[in-house]
Amino acid sequence: RVRRSTVLGARDTARLEAAARGAGVRLSRFLITAVAAYLHRTSGAQDLVLGLPVTARRDDGAAAVPGMVSNVVPLRVPVRPGTTGAELAAETGHIVAEAVEHGRYRAEDLARDLGLADGLAELVGPTVNILPGTADLPFGDHPAELHPAWLGPVNDLAFTFSRARDGQGVRLHLDADADVCDEAALRDHERRFLALLDSLAEDPDRPLGHIDLTDGAERGRLLGELGVAPREVPELTWPAAFEHQVRRTPDAVALVCEDRELTYGELNAHANRLARLLVSRGVRAEDVVAVALPRSPELVICLLAVLKTGAAYLPLDADHPKDRIAHMLSDAGARTVVTVRDLAGDLPAAPGAGHVLLDDPDTAAAQAAQDPSDLSLPIPLDRAAYVIYTSGSTGRPKGVVVTHDGVGSLIATATDRIGVGPDSRVVQFASVGFDVTVWDLIMSLCVGGRIIVVPDGRRVAGPALTEYIAGHRATHMILPPSLVSALPRDCELPDGAVLVVGTEAVPGELIARWAGRLRVVVAYGLTEASVNSTLWPADPARPGPAPIGRPDPNTRAYVLDSALRPVPVGAEGELYVAGRGLARGYLGRPGLTSERFVADPFGAPGTRMYRTGDRVRWAPDGNLEFLGRADGQLKIRGHRIEPGEIESAFMACPGISQAAVLPRDDHRGVTRLVAYLVAETDAAVTAARAQVAGKLPDF
Repeated sequence: RVRRSTVLGARDTARLEAAARGAGVRLSRFLITAVAAYLHRTSGAQDLVLGLPVTARRDDGAAAVPGMVSNVVPLRVPVRPGTTGAELAAETGHIVAEAVEHGRYRAEDLARDLGLADGLAELVGPTVNILPGTADLPFGDHPAELHPAWLGPVNDLAFTFSRARDGQGVRLHLDADADVCDEAALRDHERRFLALLDSLAEDPDRPLGHIDLTDGAERGRLLGELGVAPREVPELTWPAAFEHQVRRTPDAVALVCEDRELTYGELNAHANRLARLLVSRGVRAEDVVAVALPRSPELVICLLAVLKTGAAYLPLDADHPKDRIAHMLSDAGARTVVTVRDLAGDLPAAPGAGHVLLDDPDTAAAQAAQDPSDLSLPIPLDRAAYVIYTSGSTGRPKGVVVTHDGVGSLIATATDRIGVGPDSRVVQFASVGFDVTVWDLIMSLCVGGRIIVVPDGRRVAGPALTEYIAGHRATHMILPPSLVSALPRDCELPDGAVLVVGTEAVPGELIARWAGRLRVVVAYGLTEASVNSTLWPADPARPGPAPIGRPDPNTRAYVLDSALRPVPVGAEGELYVAGRGLARGYLGRPGLTSERFVADPFGAPGTRMYRTGDRVRWAPDGNLEFLGRADGQLKIRGHRIEPGEIESAFMACPGISQAAVLPRDDHRGVTRLVAYLVAETDAAVTAARAQVAGKLPDF
């Protein structure tokens, strides 16, 4: 264990006693209140279970019985950011009074009765011990003072309070488990707890969420060191960055797919011809052009062509339900759909949207007749580049409009943080409807490397994929952790390659298996912030779950409390992301945009930050650790999913009165979504399953 001890002087103690009297409680219960408030502020938890040691001697008879009868009772204390210190003190007083009535119910027995395998450690969190006063403690003819040198093992954090020898002050001991808290961390706990005590004494009517636990130096480190990564980057749009590489190495191979190859010059000429054809068909700047094509060189050509026109592309997956695709086309206002004849019949009709069929002979002839030179249309950085739809809690997906502003920073992230260069060969595995595709293409084609398009038939966890990757001598790949974990032992990835994993939790077993031969990098990103925001070069020796790392170049990461104040290192807060590449917002959803994209109080006037909804904390080593969601959103196989969208779909089915959707892990550890329904009949459940399958993608 590690320990810190301090004494609150007579003046500070008197202030606390006055605050306690104002709240109608004794000082001891006000100190318990302070511990609950501190743990709420540092962890974000709103339902705390503290351990309170009690004597369990409720009368004179019990007091005279020799032996050890002390016990630990659980205190379940609800805390909200808007609760004041005085309100929490009054509530805590009632909770303590009720709990001590059950002091004879052994904590070990309670844990056993509740089926808690870890006993007391699982029953309660941090403990708060109020020792009796010892002002009149004699030792023969000499006055004595009680010093609690050992109060038993510490499973978490332990607060011990006792009266100082003069009876005027309060002695505070902080003990912690040395395996999870070192001297420096405990010193920080002491400093912050004393600051909270001072705030409660100064104004017990202040909401707990408004108490600032950081001092000036720590605040400066959080905002000016940990959370930023400034870097100068070229002010280039996506097509401009690609065309820059074309001029540098026109004869270098830019794209491969199976046995097809295209040089930079060839890829650019194909894209320019298609772009001119699209312009001749009426595509203009800020239009939304839907793209529904098989995984092929033509898909990459089309995306580049749309960008060159100044329009934004909308990726469509023809395997998704028609109702969902129809909503996306209508909601985005797409007036042009680029596809092929085999897929056109599977797409829903979109009023006002014309089809450009790339494999139609007339279309192919018209495209071949176009000028292959660059269009050189002026495209500002704040022009929309693409629209990608993510799950929506109201039952309909929402479109995120992303501009070109983050392209330079994405290039810098690829070159600086994961070592992409002109000789790199980047695997393009992600679905085009998933924004990882954006980074795949930018980190390869805008740096001078080669993009390796994985055909649909090879996008499986097996030799078809790994042999394809090895055959093309891939150097960099972004793959879902669930796929990498599912690769059989005889399926190997190229030695020395860079494997970027993210979009979902990264298991330690994955890092342990691959980090010896590959350079494994854990990524965290958001569609609303140009694909990626933080990276962590995996270190198998680091204990605990894999962190999500540090901010990318020109990304600012804030960990804030409910009052938008930075929380200290080690404290839990919500992650906000700002900087270059922040999305314009949600298409046609100004209310939702203003709710999630809020003013950045730490940036220049007019700048914004995105509220991610993810709970994180800064680790002592400067990395961000992911702790879960602040809402009900889930991430499965890289897809952000709102359970409310699925629940709404079930509730719209005849005979279904209630629906709840939860994640569950199967026997292999694979996360799946399970719907729980209240239905009129079994037949209604069967019908609902079929109806929802026709409306939602196969997540």
